[in-house]
Amino acid sequence: MIEISHSHAEGTVAEGTSKGDGAGDILKANGFTYRYGAWRVQGSRDRMSSWKIQAAAEALRAADFKVAVEVDDTPRSTAVVEAERAGRAAARAERFTGYSENAAGRSEAAEAGAREIQRHIPFGQPVLYGHHSQKKHEKALERIDSGLRKSFAEGRKATHWAGRAESAENAQRYRENVYVTLRRIDRMEAELRADRRIADRRAANGVTSAEPTRLDLRISHLEQRIAYWRAQVAAAEAAGAKVWRPADFAKGDVLQCGGSRWLRVVRVNKKSVSVEHPTNPTAPPVPLPYDGVTGHRTAAEHAAATNPEGSRD
Repeated sequence: MIEISHSHAEGTVAEGTSKGDGAGDILKANGFTYRYGAWRVQGSRDRMSSWKIQAAAEALRAADFKVAVEVDDTPRSTAVVEAERAGRAAARAERFTGYSENAAGRSEAAEAGAREIQRHIPFGQPVLYGHHSQKKHEKALERIDSGLRKSFAEGRKATHWAGRAESAENAQRYRENVYVTLRRIDRMEAELRADRRIADRRAANGVTSAEPTRLDLRISHLEQRIAYWRAQVAAAEAAGAKVWRPADFAKGDVLQCGGSRWLRVVRVNKKSVSVEHPTNPTAPPVPLPYDGVTGHRTAAEHAAATNPEGSRD
């Protein structure tokens, strides 16, 4: 019996296969990957792909396998999901850092060994062919070459794993970035509006259900996720993070976007602020997303900053 199960904590998992029975090929063809002792759908934790489960079950049954499917589509709280995600990112970064440090240690040891052998050979000493030292000298050169090659290879491994560790840390920081979170909220709010429209059409057509439907559960879960991420933004602002919004700007203000040049605001939009073209004043304004703003002054503040003597008159 092959059991295909799904939960938001574990994802989609297929168990009960045997090596060489052909079930693995069927599961692989339907989006499963063998990891950690079972066939799994990658990326299925906290989201379910019902069509993959159904397609895999039908293909296995068509091949005369007995299949049981058990699905628990109850979503977990966003706080739990995000805490687990952050923990996994931290664990990856720590693991990769360890790999990098170990490789760097092996690199240093291999180079030190090669340099120690090299220290006993006089600088510029050639191999004396036919001399009794020939074989020993050639063997020493081979060991030096081997040690330096190993040092170089391990150094590349150290650099690779250090990059992987940095990527794991950066990915988590990016996910928690305030502006990334605001864009995530915008996407979820759009999904919520679409789902509510569907629910309203169903209600208008008299479609009712005694139990909550998957659409009802989805709406409830989206509302919970939006509330969680809004609270995260509020906490970041309370901790001192500046979140630029349309109310912070007015036509005629000036702002910076990473460099030293100040650009004048032409128009304030919902998602961006339009500024004068930095090199051609007659060109159309350039839209700048709010997360690209690094400095802001009102027209009066800018005049005072650029002409302090005039501001005292």
